[in-house]
Amino acid sequence: MPWEVIFFGMIKLIKAFGLIPGAIVAFGVRKLYQKWRQNKAMAGWPVTDGTILSGQVHREGRRRYWAEIAYYYFVGEYRSGTYVRRFRKEEDADAFVRQVKEKRLRSDTTTRIRSSR
Repeated sequence: MPWEVIFFGMIKLIKAFGLIPGAIVAFGVRKLYQKWRQNKAMAGWPVTDGTILSGQVHREGRRRYWAEIAYYYFVGEYRSGTYVRRFRKEEDADAFVRQVKEKRLRSDTTTRIRSSR
């Protein structure tokens, strides 16, 4: 989908809904399109099992927390990576780290990890 079509579609949404609601809808449509393209591009990447090495919660400011998960996987050779997820509450970040720690994961080798339930 070329950017010109998206741009003119956004203009039509702004016209139909008004400036602020139209801009919000246009932003959402753009995000969905980007997510769709990312998933389409990642479809060809190999998927393998990975293992969590460690998980830590970090604090930045008063209400900004992030969980940092270190993991490794094997695709021809051992590789490692980190996954960072942001949270507003420390309890949520701690719960996330507890959930994924020492689990086996499915990794598509692009730093995106999924739990292998």
